Amino acid sequence: FHDCQFIGCSFRDAKLQSCRFSGEEETQRCTWSRCDLSNAVLLKCDVSHNVFGDCLGFMLRLEDCDAGEAQLKLDVQRQINHRHIMGGFSCVRTKLQDADLNGLNLESSTFEFCDLRGANLAGCNLSSASFAGSNLNGTRLTRAVLTGASIAHAQIDELDLTEALTTDDLTISRDQQEKVLAQFRIRVLN
Repeated sequence: FHDCQFIGCSFRDAKLQSCRFSGEEETQRCTWSRCDLSNAVLLKCDVSHNVFGDCLGFMLRLEDCDAGEAQLKLDVQRQINHRHIMGGFSCVRTKLQDADLNGLNLESSTFEFCDLRGANLAGCNLSSASFAGSNLNGTRLTRAVLTGASIAHAQIDELDLTEALTTDDLTISRDQQEKVLAQFRIRVLN
């Protein structure tokens, strides 16, 4: 699919495998507007440079995908009769380099072994999110909420946690301890 527009389409519960939604040039990207991707699975798909605007993505799963430089404006939670149903977004071994997810409510989302280098997660609610084995170097977390999130076993050499709004109950692995303490100017005496 090259230079396609999906407007008001339902991909709910769909499984898309080995689909390419971009061409050789960045201008051949696809745009998705007001689409429903709830419970959909994208497996080995290329959605790099795609623009997702005002789309539903409750329990959306990307596995072995390329979403580099994509703009993702997804609602991954659900409201039913004034009740907030926790959903989230799940990415496994997915390239999200320089992707724009700013301002999203990604509470309880998982990013396992993903490449998030340079991704924009500014202003995101990342409460209880997990980034196990992911590369977070250069990820922007300005005003992000990381309450109860886990970055254990993620690559964080160039991650600035001091710009996050909150890091309460953040889980890290022992090998990350020195880097995290140094960012907050905390020294441990023996």
